[in-house]
Amino acid sequence: MYDKIKKELIFMSDTINDFFDSLEKENLSGKEMREKIDEFIKQNNIDYEDLADEEDLYYYLDMAFQAETEQEAIKYAKKALKIEPDNIDAQVIIAENSIYDHIKLLNKFEKIKKAAEQKLVEQHLLTEENIGDFWLLTETRPYMRLLYNRMRLLLDCGKIGMAKNACLEILDLNNDDNLGARFILMHIYAYFEDEKSAVKLFERYDCQKSTQFLLPLSTLYYKLGKTRKATAYIKELVNINKDTHNFFNRLVIGEGLSDIKFGMYGYRANSIEELAIDVTDNKFLFVNCGVYFKWVLKTIKSID
Repeated sequence: MYDKIKKELIFMSDTINDFFDSLEKENLSGKEMREKIDEFIKQNNIDYEDLADEEDLYYYLDMAFQAETEQEAIKYAKKALKIEPDNIDAQVIIAENSIYDHIKLLNKFEKIKKAAEQKLVEQHLLTEENIGDFWLLTETRPYMRLLYNRMRLLLDCGKIGMAKNACLEILDLNNDDNLGARFILMHIYAYFEDEKSAVKLFERYDCQKSTQFLLPLSTLYYKLGKTRKATAYIKELVNINKDTHNFFNRLVIGEGLSDIKFGMYGYRANSIEELAIDVTDNKFLFVNCGVYFKWVLKTIKSID
């Protein structure tokens, strides 16, 4: 598809040639190159839908991911499946937009997972050599996305223990954790009040001082009655996220989070946006934490 776009748009500017030449020198994976080209096209306000190759798998997947309605997402995902019948991303898109019962959807994910694992074995990808670096292999990324979606669905089903095991599976396959499963896992450890595992996870990622580690760690120690440690992590959170006071003040006074605006590319790190994502995406931990939120606000005021 993108070779065709290049030919059609070459008249626009010599910079297009320079852009594609620079891409070829960067030794990027197919998906990474596609992402850079998509960004270039957006920056230059180019509408390339009419130029798309009708047999381009990634075009249909992109359209399915960006679809505004369930019907549209399913339509494009089915077109992708005609090109690649066992494509994991397309199967997941269709399942998520057509199966409304959580348990039935989970069962569907299990079937997709089993078939995907069989294919990975046949392709000699699910090997001891590759385990730990799965995200580096572009062929395994749809499988990793499936595992992440399955983990989130387990949480929605209230299967917190199974979700914990799913997070561990993701981290075992991809140590660098490009999908952020470590953050969910930290909240799960806080939920189970598992201090030992939480500390081990924190150390595994070099005591990463991020909003989505510090907040659940504070929650964990609050639940355990270790107020001094809970306070220490809140202090760390305030130091790296200047929106912490405002965020908890909004929660306590009941102002809500619906008016928080997110950028085109998601939330900004260590911002009120990330705090909102953290609390709403981990409701299993925070659903009964009203008193804790008040304690956090009081603690922050004492720090100020």
